[in-house]
Amino acid sequence: MNAPAGIRFAVRDTGIGIPPDRLHRLFQSFSQVDSSTTRHYGGTGLGLAISKGLVELMGGKIWVESSEGQGSTFMFVLPLPPSPAAAKGSLKKRPIQLAGLHLLLVEDNGSVRRLLARLTQSWGLTTVEAGSSQEVLGRLKKGEFSI
Repeated sequence: MNAPAGIRFAVRDTGIGIPPDRLHRLFQSFSQVDSSTTRHYGGTGLGLAISKGLVELMGGKIWVESSEGQGSTFMFVLPLPPSPAAAKGSLKKRPIQLAGLHLLLVEDNGSVRRLLARLTQSWGLTTVEAGSSQEVLGRLKKGEFSI
C-alpha cells in the first residue's frame, strides 16, 4: 500500500542557531531559547506555538533542525487527501479546488501581507489578515474567529 501523500514546507535561516538542549522549548507558548533572545531579537514566543497548533489541526507535523552558529530549518508536512481521480488511476491534471477554504495570513510586513492576501483570494480562499501573533490572539479573545 502506498504511503499517504503530503506537502512539505521548509523555512531556513542563517541566524544564531539553537542549542540541542533547548529545541524542545521552541513550540511551547511564551517560550524562546532564552530570555536574552527576547531582549535582543524581540517577539513574544507565540508564533511557533500558534504554527504548531494550526499544523496539528490540519493533521500535519512540525519540527526544527538547528546547528548553533549556523542557523535553523523549520519544517512542516501537511497531508494531502487522496483524490477520487487518483483512486481511479486517472492521469488527468485537475485544478486544485481552494474555493470555500479559509486562510489566516499572519505577516508583519504590510506590503507583503496585502500581496499574499490578493494572491490567495484569487485562488478562491477566504483570507483573513493579521499583522502579528498578538493581533491574532486579541482577535481570538474577541471571538472574531476560532481555531
